[in-house]
Amino acid sequence: YVVFSGYFSGDSYTDDFINIYNANTYSAGYVYFPTSATTDYNAVTSTWTNNYQVIYKANVMIEKIPEMNISEEAKNHWMGIARYFRAMGYSSMVKVYGGVPYMEGVTDPADVETLYKDRDSYQFVAEKILEDFQFALDNVRTDDTKRQVNKYVVGAYMSREMLYHATWLKYHGSNIGSNSQAVSADVIKKMLQGAINGAEVVMKSGKFAIGNTYTALFATDDLWNNPEIIWYREY
Repeated sequence: YVVFSGYFSGDSYTDDFINIYNANTYSAGYVYFPTSATTDYNAVTSTWTNNYQVIYKANVMIEKIPEMNISEEAKNHWMGIARYFRAMGYSSMVKVYGGVPYMEGVTDPADVETLYKDRDSYQFVAEKILEDFQFALDNVRTDDTKRQVNKYVVGAYMSREMLYHATWLKYHGSNIGSNSQAVSADVIKKMLQGAINGAEVVMKSGKFAIGNTYTALFATDDLWNNPEIIWYREY
């Protein structure tokens, strides 16, 4: 749920919430906006903690999968799943913090130097996110039964997340503030191509189409096989 929370709580970043913010209890609303702070983000730490938990688990999977007694196809699929969730975890964080420390592998709790390393740049992390998404897009199964992440789920999120990062870096530069530097056109083009790659997998599959009724989308017991639905929560 953590890596998808921005989708379900997007209004947290609007002025509707700022108007009802309680500075003493933090009971409602926030006074920050995504990637607007250049130093820290003191009001809420759950975004940091929860997403690094996802990233740690993904890195454990990435480390252990090559040793497993399963087929190469299965290894590539589950490696893709791990890298998809790692991409989503980092994507959620850079939207809020800008640059964050990028952990390539499983971090030893005794490795203080790595645990307290400086944060990497937004651009560096965004390029790593793109690498993970592309691997997942190339290797995750097109159908792994109901309610499982598949290639089309990866493609849809890859398109949305990379479009965000590409355009943010294009129009803001490397950071917010006087020390911001322009990001090269080649890097922006590569990230936008990532968004295109994800979208095309979904669009060219022939599995999805817009045009349901309100009832079909919002008042049915099961959204499985609904052509307008790529990823959903079942109750």
